[in-house]
Amino acid sequence: MFFDIHAHVLPAVDDGAKNLEESIKLLEQLKRQGITHVMATPHFYPQEDNFEDFFDKISNAYETLNSAIENKDLPKVYLGCEMLYCRWATSSELIAHFCLSKSNHILLELTDFDIDNKFFVDVIRLKMSGYEPIIAHPERYYHAPNFRKFLRFLKDVEITVQINAESLFIPAYKTPIRKLITGDYNVILGSDTHNSEDRPPMLEKALKHIADNYGEENCRKIKFATKTVFDKIVAEGKLNA
Repeated sequence: MFFDIHAHVLPAVDDGAKNLEESIKLLEQLKRQGITHVMATPHFYPQEDNFEDFFDKISNAYETLNSAIENKDLPKVYLGCEMLYCRWATSSELIAHFCLSKSNHILLELTDFDIDNKFFVDVIRLKMSGYEPIIAHPERYYHAPNFRKFLRFLKDVEITVQINAESLFIPAYKTPIRKLITGDYNVILGSDTHNSEDRPPMLEKALKHIADNYGEENCRKIKFATKTVFDKIVAEGKLNA
């Protein structure tokens, strides 16, 4: 049993699955890798997307997908989103709507230029307001001018970081991933899958890579952390529903 906390499996809502057939292919691939629970995380871009239109679109896609897989032996799908960080969105009263499955956890994507003192203050404020930010694929931001300060901040404030399975096989990300996995960060794993060919889910392969290259103990730690965070999200979602 394993959990995918970051997957673009909803049909025709973003640059992920282009249609229902592709969504089902992704879920079938995830199932073959031992995945039992999947968080659908369509992109939300605050500067581009209309709030109401976005949630209408993803809600309809979620219902369509769930209807199509009903009574099929496929992973259970939950609805969330991956929100591109911006100051007005994280300070808005609407922030709860962007959380994963109505929980208190929010998956934040960044750009290199977002990582500054204002971002650090916003993340602390989110935590003080009862939210739990999860930083999506921090290994991608290794070119950011403040990356070292960013890593210290993540550790000091105990922010959960979600590395991408595919990133483990991209040479440019080797150094930041090593720091995250071996540096006592709260690391969880997600596929960030977008399609069944160019960006398929690689969680099974990634876990083996972690065990082979960073040790079985680090692999067990990441698996346990991922399950723990996913379980918290589901539990919080039931309480907040």
